Order: sequence, then structure tokens, then C-alpha cells
Amino acid sequence: MYKVSVIVPVFNSENYLEKCLDSILSQTLNDIELILIDDGSTDNSLSIIKNYSKKYSNIIYRSKKNEGQAIARNLGIEIATGEFACFVDSDDYIENTMLEKLYKDAIKNDSDIVICDYVEEYKNKNIQKKSLFINASTLQKSYILCVAGPCSKIIRTQILKQNNIKFLENNIYEDLAIIPSLALYTDRISYCEEFLYHYVIRKNSTMQQVEYNKKLESIFNVMDYLYNQFVGKGYEQEIEFLYINHLLYAGMRKVFKIS
Repeated sequence: MYKVSVIVPVFNSENYLEKCLDSILSQTLNDIELILIDDGSTDNSLSIIKNYSKKYSNIIYRSKKNEGQAIARNLGIEIATGEFACFVDSDDYIENTMLEKLYKDAIKNDSDIVICDYVEEYKNKNIQKKSLFINASTLQKSYILCVAGPCSKIIRTQILKQNNIKFLENNIYEDLAIIPSLALYTDRISYCEEFLYHYVIRKNSTMQQVEYNKKLESIFNVMDYLYNQFVGKGYEQEIEFLYINHLLYAGMRKVFKIS
């Protein structure tokens, strides 16, 4: 069994993909597998994936029709054999010590989830460091409030597989529907206070849109799905906070004409 399975959904990322893959393949933690799911790319992404897979025996790749990031991630979970799973977006990259540091933290503290801080990088070279941790009365509540995305963390694969946890398909914000709910399955969560994950912010990404797009309305379906998982379990305030925070995040005020 590998220590960590790194799952990377890929769609038209030819300008970023090599940097992403190099950052994963140069990890100081050697015992990893890299799972690449090409989601029907129409650029040179699949060719890049095939070239890398010829050079590295720990790469597994699948090529499929375009069905969205959720389905690609779910396929990656099915394939994963590692003790932990780590999700990396194909236009992002990670520090070469990230997996070793998070894995060592998990072993030391017997954790099922270990999260780290991240850096946002913009095209104009502006870099913003983001701390994930939000103080709350319990570690589970802190986790719910601060980690809606699947990246910048490792998750014990057994939790995902045994509980049949899957990203919400046919929606954007599919990660928001699932990732906070992991707190219902474990309280063994650690926080590594280091900036180890790099989000590369692209102008036309989902979270940067400031013009109306019908797909953005899936935020309501996603939040209803998430809320229903927590009903009666004492986390209603935290979920309401997430709802407001994500609705207003990155221009959503403008998209939905919210004052």
C-alpha cells in the first residue's frame, strides 16, 4: 500500500500541468501514487499525461469523456490504494515537502485528516497567504468552518471508501457539498500551520466569475445537500456561516446582485 494517493483531475490544463506534476513527483515522501484523470481535454493535456506515465511507474491515468470534476475525482477515489488521499487541481502545485509533513503529522497524532495553509497566486504576480484555521469550540467545528475545498490536506482513504463518500456530481461547488461533512466521520483532525499548497488563480475560474452564469445557481442545491447531512447534529450555525461565506465569495455579490 502506498502512503499517499494523489488524485489530479485534468481538463485543458496544458499551460500549468507540467509544473503541477513536477511538484508532485519531486516530493520528499517517496511512497506515493499519482492518479491522473483526464476529463476529456481538447488541448495537449492528455499527451503530457501519457509522456509522464512512460517515465514514472507510480503514475496511473484514465482518459474519459468530459463529465465534470466531481466524476473525475470520484473515479480517482475508486482507483486509490494509498493510506491517505490528497487532491491537487491540475493548475495548482505543492511544496515538495507537503506530503511528507502532512503524513508525518498524521502518524504522530493518529489523525484521519491533516490540513495545511495555502498561497493564492494571481497572474499579476500578486501572492496572498491564507490561513485555513478558524478558532471554534471544538476542532470539528473549526474544520467545518475552514476547509470547504478538498485540496491542501490529506484524508484517510478508508473514510472515503467505507462511507461511500463521493463528490456531488453534475454540480459546481461539488466539494463544498462533501468536504465539511467529513467531520461527521472523525474528530481526529490535525492542522499543520505551514503554507504548503499553491492555488493558481485563473481569471475565468468558477470562483472568480463576476457575471451571471446559470451553473452558479448550483450553490443553492449544494448547500441544501450539505445542510441536510448536519440536521440535528449540532452544527447548524457553522453550516449557515458556510452558506453566507461562499455565496459572497469572490464576486458572488455581483453575480447574484446581492447588496
